[in-house]
Amino acid sequence: HSSEKLLAMPSVPFLGFGTFNSFVQNDEPLAKAVQHAIRTGYRHFDLASAYQNEDVVGKAIRECIEDGTVKREELFLASKLWCADQAPEDVEPACRKSLDALGLEYLDCYMMHWPSQWTKTSKLEDAGLGGEFKFEAVHLGDPDHILATYTAMEKLVEKGMVKTLGVSNFSIKDLKALLPRCTIRPISNEVEMHPYLAQPLLLGYCLSQGIHLTAYSPLGKVGYKSKDDPNLLEDPVLVEVAKEVGKTVGQVALRWNLQRGVGVIPKSLTPSRIEANADIVNWALSPDQMFRIGKLDRGFRFVRVHWWDFNPQDAAEMLHLPDWKPHQAE
Repeated sequence: HSSEKLLAMPSVPFLGFGTFNSFVQNDEPLAKAVQHAIRTGYRHFDLASAYQNEDVVGKAIRECIEDGTVKREELFLASKLWCADQAPEDVEPACRKSLDALGLEYLDCYMMHWPSQWTKTSKLEDAGLGGEFKFEAVHLGDPDHILATYTAMEKLVEKGMVKTLGVSNFSIKDLKALLPRCTIRPISNEVEMHPYLAQPLLLGYCLSQGIHLTAYSPLGKVGYKSKDDPNLLEDPVLVEVAKEVGKTVGQVALRWNLQRGVGVIPKSLTPSRIEANADIVNWALSPDQMFRIGKLDRGFRFVRVHWWDFNPQDAAEMLHLPDWKPHQAE
């Protein structure tokens, strides 16, 4: 029976479409982008209650289902449980709220957005640079609290509200604490990952555990990066490799992750870029090109949030880079 269940579980498509729109309440461009992505061939859509746009995305998806562009069973729709909804009694209502907003009966995957729980009064204060939240933490990475939340999420699978479970922003330590104690294993872990943040130890661990890694911000931050941050898409090595293979720098960065066994969820509102980001399948980077891009790893995060300290896990990763030097603002 367990093998039958495993075969029935949806696998995570390696190419996905990110729907975080920087909390911009401008529905039409996002809806058009989602529908263009479906027509282009995207089937994995990355959602979250925290993005405050599940209603817009859901309506766009439903219209494509209703007009015959795609069938619901062809899609892999993943959403996330926000930090302020992680009390076990709040998990099911939060998931139902997402499903109601989307206008759908089930999710293919439901993820814990962060390994951190906040009080219900926590809220978004400023939408700039990815969001500034006013929050009071119940815990910041406590394994017992995480397990309690995850156990409540497991009941959603039993009720048919979600098909599979996942996590996001989990370190090796977080996963090692959860995996021996949970009943339904997470099928995916969504984290920031790109040539400047390769996280080889995390990748190796997830591969060893059969957990699919999905990379958010796989092109760095394009639209709203901090002014002192480097521009990944202008990196000389990536530019050089792009010329060698006759592709864009963005396509090279996405293909690099794909060849490492990592899924990607780039986001764009521009039709031509949506199409370009999907053209990463029928060609490959050479071992030499993969090696040169791999040497760009500097442990640099574009996504730095005031509620989570990535330093301990980043320090462990950096120990494995022999010529690593701290990032200097460019």
